[in-house]
Amino acid sequence: MGNLIAVMVHCWQRGAEALIGNRCHILLYEQGGLAQVGGIHHQEVETYDDGRLNLADLRSKVRIDDVHFPVTSLICLENTHNMCGGRVLRPEYMAEASALAKELQLPLHVDGARLFNAAAALDVPASDLLRGVDSVSVCLSKALAAPVGSIIGGSNEFIRKAMRLRKVLGGGMRQAGVLAAPGLLSLEVMSQRLHEDHKLAKYLSEACQSMQHLGLSSDPVATETNIVMMGVDKAMTGLDANEIAERLEQEEPSVSDDSGKKFLVWATTDKQIRAALHYHISQADVEAFVAKMKRIVQTK
Repeated sequence: MGNLIAVMVHCWQRGAEALIGNRCHILLYEQGGLAQVGGIHHQEVETYDDGRLNLADLRSKVRIDDVHFPVTSLICLENTHNMCGGRVLRPEYMAEASALAKELQLPLHVDGARLFNAAAALDVPASDLLRGVDSVSVCLSKALAAPVGSIIGGSNEFIRKAMRLRKVLGGGMRQAGVLAAPGLLSLEVMSQRLHEDHKLAKYLSEACQSMQHLGLSSDPVATETNIVMMGVDKAMTGLDANEIAERLEQEEPSVSDDSGKKFLVWATTDKQIRAALHYHISQADVEAFVAKMKRIVQTK
């Protein structure tokens, strides 16, 4: 809802169009809400493997003022980038993107669901990653571990319009302090421990990379935050990513090295598994996960 509200605020007029990445969360995993609810057109911009949008491609997608075309009204970025494995957009790139947005006279929105992970990875304040940005959405219930909730930020006028849209979309809540309290804890306390998740993610990525001989792989260098992408070579494992994910979740433990745990991961394709590290995952959990992965592919 946070991204939808933000985009709808910026694309207030009929016939508006947003420029979004071709691998971004708004495009892939938000039910096409821009069109379904907001009546907003979009154009897809090439996304590099590190989560950056190709700014030359973005510039080329800006519409001329012509009655046959929708009106280009917004640029959207994602930081960290989910489907690129939690990659971080650096301040230098953000400055370049915001300068282009200003040149084009377009507002810039950041899907910052895991913005604090980006800040932790770079050891900078989150505000450093929002210079020149017009709006941001931040999820409190992912890495920041709140039970529920997201926040959006922008100018006073932006928030005024956002509150109207939140109401009509069903997001207005009374007696919401019980939810706001853990949200404050997330911002003030949980944001300070994210490096622990990043350390475990790097450990998991390195462990998977060491199992290349079994048909599993990962890229520790590209594992910058709390998301780990693992490649699966079915020719070697005998199983595709979906089958491995099912066994991780459903298989009954038969040996002590996985401590009786079942694990939830996401097979993004039949060749790739995504795992996300968070507050409730310990070093022992990661070691148990690695042991179970190894056992699954060895006993296929």
